[in-house]
Amino acid sequence: MNPDGDEYDVWRNHNMQQARQLLSSLGDRGLRFEAFLPSELANWFLTTISVGRFAHPNEMIVEMATVFRQLELHPDLMQELLARQINQVRAGKTQGVSNELLSKQMDELWTRQAPGPLEWKK
Repeated sequence: MNPDGDEYDVWRNHNMQQARQLLSSLGDRGLRFEAFLPSELANWFLTTISVGRFAHPNEMIVEMATVFRQLELHPDLMQELLARQINQVRAGKTQGVSNELLSKQMDELWTRQAPGPLEWKK
């Protein structure tokens, strides 16, 4: 399902409440969750692991989250990164994906009869 409008608000509020509940009992237990990567991002993800930069998807996610957390401390760097991404799209060096197109692709993935996404096994 692709939440939009009121449905999106309900979905987002539910997730925010769940995050608050989990935070209240997190302690040092960590967090396990499922993630879906669109095929282009999954290709980059698996290629990065296949050449040995990371040993496991978990290691890669932890590193990416750590870098993102560090970037949050430097809004000027985040703004510069965003500006560079926008300039690349404008210059035709990379193809941007509209929210509408991404939503359509996600809806198609959830509803089509084709096999589901690949799954990393422990």
